[in-house]
Amino acid sequence: MFVLFWSTTAHGEPHKEGLIMTCGPAKPLIESLNNRFEQKIIWAGVTHKTDGGLPYTLYLYYNSSDENWTVVMFDPTGMKACVIVSGNGATTMMQ
Repeated sequence: MFVLFWSTTAHGEPHKEGLIMTCGPAKPLIESLNNRFEQKIIWAGVTHKTDGGLPYTLYLYYNSSDENWTVVMFDPTGMKACVIVSGNGATTMMQ
């Protein structure tokens, strides 16, 4: 099954490289996504090995009630997380 989400808006500040990221300790971020924004994980993926030899994990958090979503990348230890991008409005496309 293939699932694709299409966003109508995204929020964040672009970095020099064009990426949108905010990083910090993982625990408060997860608690905020779960409790404040009522987002739950609906997708997870693991990157190829990094230069250090360990993969990063990506999660898509989503609130189906208001269609807010957040893409989060966790470092190999799971202690640090970066919000890659967030937004609202999504369309689910399955093939």
